[in-house]
Amino acid sequence: MKNDTLARPYAKAAYLYAKEQGTVELWFQFLGKLGLVFADHTMQNLLQNPQLPKETLLAIITENMSPSPDQGMQNFLKELTHQQRLAVLPEMVELFAEDWQMDRHVKEFTVSSATALSTAQITELEQNLTAQFKQPVFLTLKIDESLMGGMMIQSGDYVVDGSLKGQLNRLKYSLRK
Repeated sequence: MKNDTLARPYAKAAYLYAKEQGTVELWFQFLGKLGLVFADHTMQNLLQNPQLPKETLLAIITENMSPSPDQGMQNFLKELTHQQRLAVLPEMVELFAEDWQMDRHVKEFTVSSATALSTAQITELEQNLTAQFKQPVFLTLKIDESLMGGMMIQSGDYVVDGSLKGQLNRLKYSLRK
């Protein structure tokens, strides 16, 4: 369940601090790692355990992060822990990314492919999308084996389905006519 209302003030504070420090990309990586950890069902259960001391939870998180978070990140993490806001980290990451993109005037695309894309494919895709939209692009890469082959590119209402699954669905639809 999304809870942007709780996540928004923390995402905004983190973004403004990171921007002031000139470490926005590092913070995005840091929050992204945290977001993935706390999106996990097991970690969600751990967060809801009232018997687990906050200091212990904080120690578990920081000890397992690589590279170690800097002092600002540690302070932010302490605040989230003490205010019991760790559960909304996935939403914080999304909101942080939105602020960063708006600041950089970057268009974000989600690229789903059946297998991992090569560096050359990613570079070519970035160049083509940058030329088409006449602005820098930020790609979020996902592997979706259900696509069977090819890729799907999405940004808001813009969707290009070049997947094998999409081609088969279109063929199936045209044969039914």
